[in-house]
Amino acid sequence: MAYLYHYTNNISLIKILVSQTFKFGHLQNTNDPCERLENRFGLSGNYSSIIDKYLDQLCDFYNKKTSIACFGVKNGNISADLKWTMWANYSYKSTGACMVFDKNKFINVIKQEGVMPLEKRIKYNLGSIRFNLTEQIIDLPHKDFLTKYQDKLLFSKHKDWSYEKEFRIVVFEENFKIPITHCLEKVFYGPEIDQSDEECCKNLIRLFNCNIKNEKLKISASIIHKPLNCFPD
Repeated sequence: MAYLYHYTNNISLIKILVSQTFKFGHLQNTNDPCERLENRFGLSGNYSSIIDKYLDQLCDFYNKKTSIACFGVKNGNISADLKWTMWANYSYKSTGACMVFDKNKFINVIKQEGVMPLEKRIKYNLGSIRFNLTEQIIDLPHKDFLTKYQDKLLFSKHKDWSYEKEFRIVVFEENFKIPITHCLEKVFYGPEIDQSDEECCKNLIRLFNCNIKNEKLKISASIIHKPLNCFPD
C-alpha cells in the first residue's frame, strides 16, 4: 500500500481536523519563488503582444486557479516521516505533525469530487527550459497548455530541492479541498509539539473517528529516534 506524507504545523493540523477537510494550495504561495510561472522557464521574452497577453493570463491561471497538494513519499528504505529536514521546514521545527494518507484513497476522493487530477513525482534539474511559442497557442485553453507541458511547468523543480523527493497532485480548480474522512490513515506528532496541542489533536481525532464507521485512523504519540552514531568506535 502506498502512502503520502504531508507535514504541517500545529495550527494547520488543528484546522484540518476541525474542518475534516484538506485544502490544496496555490503555486504562487510555495516557498520557492521560481515556482511562479513568470519567474521560470523563459516564458517571458520577445514575443508579440498577442502572445504576451496570453502568457499573462496563463500566469494568472497557473498561480491562482491551479491548486496543488505536495507530499513526501518513501525513498528506498527511508520512510518519508523520518526526514528531519522536512520536519524542520514544514512542521515548524518539529512542533507540528506529519499526516499520512492512503494514496489511492486520496486520489479517489478527488475523482469523487468530479475532478481528474494530474499526479506524479517531481523531477529535479538545473538550468532553464526555453519555449518556442507561436500565435497558435492562443487557441489552446490554459488548462490544456499546462497539461501539455506538465512535466516542465508543473512537475519539475531546481535540483536544490531534490532532498524533498516530492510527490505532487495538481487540479485545475480554484481553492480546491476534499474531505479526509476516508483517506487519512495516521498522524505522527513531532517530538517538539506542545503537549496541549497534542492533546487537542488527539481529542479531535477521537471525536472525528467516532463519527466514522470502519475508519482505521491510527495515532502515534510522538516520533523519537535513536541518535546518530556520530563517533563510532
